[in-house]
Order: sequence, then structure tokens, then C-alpha cells
Amino acid sequence: MPLDGLEIRVSLQKLLLGLVVVIVPLSLVGLYITSESVSSVEEANGAYLKAVAQATAGTVTQFIDHLVTEVGSIALAPALRDAVSAADRLYQNTSAAAIDDRMDALETKWATPAADPLIKEILTSPAAGYLRAYREVDPKLLRIWVTDEAGAIVAATDKPQHYYQGKQGYWQAVYAQGRGSNSVSSVLYDERNRSNYISIGMPIFEQSSGQVLGVVNAWVDVSGLSSLLVKNSSDRNAPVFLVSEASTVIAGPNVEPSNKLRSEEYGAVRDALATVPGRQRGHVIATTSGGKRLAGFADTGLKEAYPNLDWTVVVSLDERDATAPIRPVIRFAFSMVALSVVMLTLLAVYFFLHRRQQVPEIEMLHTQESASKKMSASA
Repeated sequence: MPLDGLEIRVSLQKLLLGLVVVIVPLSLVGLYITSESVSSVEEANGAYLKAVAQATAGTVTQFIDHLVTEVGSIALAPALRDAVSAADRLYQNTSAAAIDDRMDALETKWATPAADPLIKEILTSPAAGYLRAYREVDPKLLRIWVTDEAGAIVAATDKPQHYYQGKQGYWQAVYAQGRGSNSVSSVLYDERNRSNYISIGMPIFEQSSGQVLGVVNAWVDVSGLSSLLVKNSSDRNAPVFLVSEASTVIAGPNVEPSNKLRSEEYGAVRDALATVPGRQRGHVIATTSGGKRLAGFADTGLKEAYPNLDWTVVVSLDERDATAPIRPVIRFAFSMVALSVVMLTLLAVYFFLHRRQQVPEIEMLHTQESASKKMSASA
């Protein structure tokens, strides 16, 4: 028999039912697989961003620790120890009230020409020469000054705003009532040098007794933090930022603390950091004004040693970029779902129309049967 004569007849009802039976389960399976694929891709990208954040956090911590160690080495210099020891001897057999009166008098005339001889002595002493030489070796050191045990300036690279530092918060934190401790400020801005800096204070100890003889304080340029973060970012679509607990961006690509920008991702990061599972996972989906972003994060751990450095590294990637490799699969899955909806609609319309066609036929049949019965009864 010729193939041209072969005829296969399938009712529309059976065809629709068959397509629905095949396409709907496949669509559901496709949606499930797509959902699992998206989760897997986001998890893999999140783990990568977390690794970048952790590596960067370690680099930032080393950067700050190095600066603190450097200022600590300045505090160990014999030239500075000798200078503050000589200044401290001037207070022997002097009452606290007399010392306060002397400080008030010198502080009053500090901004007047009457203080010029004292300022010249402070800026040209052997200890000041040591500080200037150290700054020439490391330009990151913007300003350095040294005080004695009472808080008076002994030597400096530049004229400080105040002669008496004893009432300053950093000084009291470093002196620590004679115990001695380091002090690191948050990021500040130096108008004269147009640089972002942190103020690092260290105690100067007497070697044999461990007594605090004075304090050394340095303004250290931290503008290099931004370039440090850029080096750790291998993907332009996933920039690395250093963010404070107040959501202020401390450093990042084309960002400085003076810009006072806020990290939109940090709200979700802060919530994650507050839980053990969140810290262990190390990444979250954050909703921002530009859409959802996948954010990896890592605590620098600096806050424990330096309370003012409550910094977290945040690396974020647009969720669309994160799922780009499987986007064709996502589109295919949704097209199958759309096709399933169309097939179900067609099947519903078919049954609806077919049912309406059957109703008149049943009514006509019922009328014919009634007429036949009447005719039989008449006969």
C-alpha cells in the first residue's frame, strides 16, 4: 500500500490531552531544575566573592598592623626617650596645680607671636630632627609629634594646633592613666595635605621600669587603601569596598571617605554578620536601588584591637551577571511554562465549546423522544 494513502486521524481532544500530559510535567521539571541551577550558580559565585573578601580583609589587616608597628618603632627611638625624660624631670617637686597653671598659660599664648621661641625649639630639637628624617623615609607619615608625661609638646615635625595635648581624647587613651596603650582613630581628612589619614598614638616607656614617659602620635596617610582594594578585585563587575559599621564606604574604586557614600549592600551584610550561619555562609542577596546584588563579605577583625576600625570588606556582583551562564536555560524553562499555559487554555476552551454543542443535541433528542411517545399513545 502506498504511503500517500496512509491516513492517521487523531481527534483534537486527544491531541490536546496528549500535549498537556507531556508538556506540563516537563515544564514543572524544567522549573525545578532551573531553580536548583540558579541556587547552585549563586552559591558558587557567592563562595567566590566570599573568598575575595576574606583575602582582601587579610590584606587590609596587615596594612593597618604594619602602620601601627611602624609608629611603635618610632616610640622606641632613644632620641625620643631622652627628650621626654628630660622634659619630665622639669615637673619634679612641682604640684599638679602648678603644672596645670603652666599648661594653661602656654596654651593661651600658643597661637600668638609670644610662643615663637618655644615653637622654634620644638621644631628644631634633635628629637624633631629624628622625626623629620623618619618622615622623609616614609612619606605616608604626614605629621608626627611627641609629648611628655604631662601632655605638653616636646618635639614635632609641624606645629600642632594645641601645645597641651593632655585633654585630647587620643592622648588620654594612649596614656591610659599611666598604664600605656595604643590608640588608632577612624579615617579623617587632612585639608593641608589633601589626604585621608588615621591618627596612631603609642606610649613611650621607660625601659627598666615600664613607666610611661610620654606619647608619640602620628597622622598616617591611608589613601593607599583604595588602590589596595582595586588590586584585589579581578572583576570590574564585582568591585571591592571597605565599609564601616555606619555603612560609610571607607575605600574602594574611585571612592574616598570624604565622599561620604553609603553602601546599599551593607544593611543585608550587617544582618548576616549578626548570626553564626550568616557569618559562616559569607554572602547574601542584597536589594539595592539598582536591583538585587550578590554580596560576599568578610570582617577585617580590626575592631577587637582598634575599636575605631569597625571595617568590613564587601564584594558585590549584580545578580543578573551572576546568573548569566544559565540565563538561556531560564528563558527556555519559562517558554515551556508559557506553552503549557497556552495548551491548558486551548484544552479548556475546547471542552467548553464542545459541551455547549452537546447541550442542544441532547435537548433535540429529548424532544424527538417525547413526540414519538405521544404518537404511540394516540395510535
